[in-house]
Amino acid sequence: MIKTINNIRMIITTAILSAVLFSCIGEEMTCDKELIVVQRIGEGGNVDTRGTVISSNTDLKGETFGLFGSLTPNSSAPQQYFNASARANADLTATISPLQYWPGLQNASMRFFSWYPFSGANAPTTNFTDPGEMVLSYTANAATSNHVDVLAAVSGPAWVEGVNIHFYHTLTKVTFTFKKVAPVPDEVTIEKIEFQNVGQSGKLTVTEIPTTTTKNNKPKFVWSDVTTGSIASTPTGNKTVTEDATLIGDTFLMLPTDNFSATAKIVVTTNYGDYEFLLSEIVTKNPHTWESGEYINYNFTISNETYQLSATPLEWGESPVNVIFDKQYYLKLSQTKVQTADKPATVDIEVKTNYDAIPNTGYLSGAQLDTDGMKTWATVNMTQTSFSEGVYTYNVHVSMPKFTPNPEEGEEEERWTRFYINAGNLHHLVAVQQWKEDGEWMNYDVQLDSSDGGTGIMQRRKIVFTSGNPGWWEWKITQVEDTDNILLNTETIIESIGKSGGAVYFYFKANAVPGKKATLTLSNTNGDNPDIPVELTVPSI
Repeated sequence: MIKTINNIRMIITTAILSAVLFSCIGEEMTCDKELIVVQRIGEGGNVDTRGTVISSNTDLKGETFGLFGSLTPNSSAPQQYFNASARANADLTATISPLQYWPGLQNASMRFFSWYPFSGANAPTTNFTDPGEMVLSYTANAATSNHVDVLAAVSGPAWVEGVNIHFYHTLTKVTFTFKKVAPVPDEVTIEKIEFQNVGQSGKLTVTEIPTTTTKNNKPKFVWSDVTTGSIASTPTGNKTVTEDATLIGDTFLMLPTDNFSATAKIVVTTNYGDYEFLLSEIVTKNPHTWESGEYINYNFTISNETYQLSATPLEWGESPVNVIFDKQYYLKLSQTKVQTADKPATVDIEVKTNYDAIPNTGYLSGAQLDTDGMKTWATVNMTQTSFSEGVYTYNVHVSMPKFTPNPEEGEEEERWTRFYINAGNLHHLVAVQQWKEDGEWMNYDVQLDSSDGGTGIMQRRKIVFTSGNPGWWEWKITQVEDTDNILLNTETIIESIGKSGGAVYFYFKANAVPGKKATLTLSNTNGDNPDIPVELTVPSI
């Protein structure tokens, strides 16, 4: 089974409890030692993948992670202090085994290296020959059903103070969706999905969490000494291709790479035979890389005439499809994540399902809202809006207040929670995420375009957009209100799209009256932030 921790910034807070052990002497020794105790495991994650899933802190009960203590005495080199593990308890504390104590030293420092999973046939091995760094060696199992989510963390707390452990993904998540189109073939089943000549084994050296980031601002871990091999998923259960894009096969958890070899390929075996696709050709058509903490979904479209493949980069917690099928039943959501910056926001999600509880297996008909484990800073409710021709339709209303930092929960810059929509044994996780921001989600500045040769009121101008926290919001101008008729190129302004650093160019008309205004409406296209008015005022020349 695949053990996956999603969109990890799992926060483990450790506290120090005093325990007098012995009297001690020596100018660098203190008289008491203090017990290191993991007192709380915070939740992370935001969407489930196929297999055994760890998507919140409650899923970590009974899980074990490695914990290595690196001690640097005063003016000395790092040395091993302990190499242990910690297991999450039922009350979401964790027990270090064996128990560990802060050393009775003065003018020393400690760093903690953590990794997950700690043990098992498919867990990474660790090497601390240099106590100042953690070296993970990992071989991805040839069968995806045995893949594990390899996580790493580095912490450097002040002496005898709480330790915050932030786990991050070190691998790339890869899935496959399939659909068939006209001319529609007869029944197509997926018998095997295989990567050949891709990275399978490697070594990861971790001194610090990387400051270099990926497309979605995740730490970019770089594996070395990579050897290639073949990794495959053999679908069980649902493996029939339908007219709706459907996830088939297990999740692949792969070694990151920026460059596929000339022989790296995907081989898909159907009931009609094998179909091969070179990864280098796929990258040419759909540029992408495999980065740590990132997610790539390969989309197969099948007809009687062609097999086409494309690649879609996604965020780790994003779903490649908005439909989950189980035999004849489906569960559709208009969106599976809610993301905003700072300000209060409300979002409505449409839910549709045809689940009728026939035969009755103990589930209620229609869809159900499950908020068990959801944090209380956000609220959600679901109302049925219609039932027609066997289809239940609902509105899910999500309300998020203004962001309030909560350092005790590790929520100083961002916060996250989730809820589920269920229909029978179909489940959709909806992630709710909010970031701290002192201003707007998108800021703008109106400037003269120095490259334009015009003068006075007719010189071309531009609106330059800069994203607020977390820095990757995208925008679209959805409306132009120009009742004073001051803009020359309204038709090229409306529907303009872009991201942070992007610009929109415009002209005022020659007869525009100084002080008159036009207002653009700026909408958020990759989140749920409220619209922002962009005001353009004719200057006095």
